[in-house]
Amino acid sequence: MVNFIKYDPNKHSRDNNYFPVMISLGLAIFSPFFLALIPFEVPWVLPVLLTIAVITGAYASTDNFKQLSVGLMIGGVAITFEWLRLIVPDTDTLATIRIVSFFIFYAYLFFYISYHLLSDNEVDYKLLAAAITGFLVMGLMGAMVVNFLMGVDPDAFHGMEGDTRFQTYKIIYYTFITLTSVGYGDITPASVPAEALAVFFSIVGQSYFAIVIALIVGKFLMSQQKKIMKEEIEDIHEDIIEDIDELKDKL
Repeated sequence: MVNFIKYDPNKHSRDNNYFPVMISLGLAIFSPFFLALIPFEVPWVLPVLLTIAVITGAYASTDNFKQLSVGLMIGGVAITFEWLRLIVPDTDTLATIRIVSFFIFYAYLFFYISYHLLSDNEVDYKLLAAAITGFLVMGLMGAMVVNFLMGVDPDAFHGMEGDTRFQTYKIIYYTFITLTSVGYGDITPASVPAEALAVFFSIVGQSYFAIVIALIVGKFLMSQQKKIMKEEIEDIHEDIIEDIDELKDKL
């Protein structure tokens, strides 16, 4: 078990990149903007983007073949049922399996993103992409919980009614709006579990921002301090070499 979760921060920072994951998840979340402009339904857009996100996410977040296999296996189950809903009627059982599979995969991905954020000491675009991806993944995890709650209680939220094509996007929209504590009020909790979930999302979202900003700023200041110390040591080394050369000349 220890070998399975063993993390090499240097290898992860050098080889793994969350930028493609961030782009694919961002497009999946932002896709309603384009789909709403199309007069006909394009049901395969979200499955395609999520498939790309699963593949790139499993590759970017893992450090060996065993971890990659587990990530692809979990994500593969979720993606299979995501595509299956386009072929067969989406029953409660299929929806539950899909939601739970996606939640487990996002949790798996978030686990390794957290390792990256905590263990990598270099502040670069990879670390920033990991921080953004972590927030997107956290939001999608929350969306799965909201989706599950709506399966148990369809009246758990006010404002989810409307075009069924965008039901999933409405859930994602509500989750991110709550995580960021914006709360426009167009979608509101209508049950005690939904209210508790909204409070939890608000706390987790604000905490994530505070922790990640503190980590990145701390790592940046530490790297700058190390850079200054390295320059000072090099200057001292050069001065010592010059003093030794002067002593040699005198002797």
